[in-house]
Amino acid sequence: MRRLSGVVALAALVALSVITGASAAVDAADSSDNVKLVGSTPLPGATDLEFTKDGYAVMTVNGSGQDAGLWVIDVSNPKKPKRVGHLPCAGSGYDVGLWKNIAVMSSDSASGNSSTKKDGCNVKGTDGQEGIRLVDISDRKRPKEIKFVETQCGSHTNIVVPRGKKAYVYVQSYPASTSGACPEAHGIISVVDISKPAKAKVVSQPSTSPAVGCHDGAIDGTIAYMACLSEGQIWDISDPLQPEVLSHINDVPDAIWHSADTSNGGNIAVFGFESFGPGNASCTGAGEGTGGALWFYDVADPTNPIQLGHFVPPRTIDGLCTAHNFNVIPKIERDALVTAWYAGGFMVVDFTDPAAPVEFGHYVPEETSTWDAKWYRGKAYVGDGSRGLDVYSVKGL
Repeated sequence: MRRLSGVVALAALVALSVITGASAAVDAADSSDNVKLVGSTPLPGATDLEFTKDGYAVMTVNGSGQDAGLWVIDVSNPKKPKRVGHLPCAGSGYDVGLWKNIAVMSSDSASGNSSTKKDGCNVKGTDGQEGIRLVDISDRKRPKEIKFVETQCGSHTNIVVPRGKKAYVYVQSYPASTSGACPEAHGIISVVDISKPAKAKVVSQPSTSPAVGCHDGAIDGTIAYMACLSEGQIWDISDPLQPEVLSHINDVPDAIWHSADTSNGGNIAVFGFESFGPGNASCTGAGEGTGGALWFYDVADPTNPIQLGHFVPPRTIDGLCTAHNFNVIPKIERDALVTAWYAGGFMVVDFTDPAAPVEFGHYVPEETSTWDAKWYRGKAYVGDGSRGLDVYSVKGL
């Protein structure tokens, strides 16, 4: 466990240094003919993003600069994304969830003064805490923090779990927390009830044993697919406060289980592995390395997941190169996903045959540190730590 947590901490430090780089040129260093950059707005430090139903992106920006915090961006015209609202908030801003008009910001970096401007974040009495911020974005131009919930080891990522009129947040954290109060292997998630946001509180702390904690995951109905650092786990969340672990997946050696999503049919789970190992084996162009790859599993029986295949980029990529956050594209005839790959840029992966997934398209700006890729209204939106928000069109899907 000591070795793993050291690797995870190193990964977090490397990620932090990468996403705070300067803005880059718009030109592509390499791209496929079917992928085009159609819009962009500069926000160095950009990380995760989610979308409202009325044409807005909600994005976190990591770091200590004047743009750090939470942004609401009008993307009704994808060619001209327009920043309309900002909650200034210095510190870690790695992940955001969304429930109705409540944005959930993760924070695993304690700060005595997290606001970079007047009317920024940190409700009274929460300076120096780690956990989740609940931000009211009903006024798109004036996001307002209304509640901070402190959680053990803070929050590196979060997953919103809606249940009718109620909603919960699965807060995921691990020993990368900077507070110094985090056990090396705390082995839990924190479940926060946000049904009444101003009164949100921790309501349970389910075990993730034997994993040190979870990094991220995906919800499909009453099943959760969790990337828990040292292994994958599949949970029955019929009772969202007390998940039942249906299976443990640990058939990929020396892997950091980082992210997950499921096919539209729900029968295939995709797990992404973050790797900062020597040689960045997944990016050699040989198609043989497995470090930092995407892995595909048959989960028709969630108690017995079956490994089917994996994907690595089909070309050599220099620099920090590993799978990061990704999103399955809904309502198309094939199974495909959009994914961020740090120095590897933005990619589209066709996994209609999960035993032999292939790249469908890619775009690599001259300088890039792609963090997150999401599909929204027929376009791919990418949070790029070196650049900001980029919007791509993809032909042929």
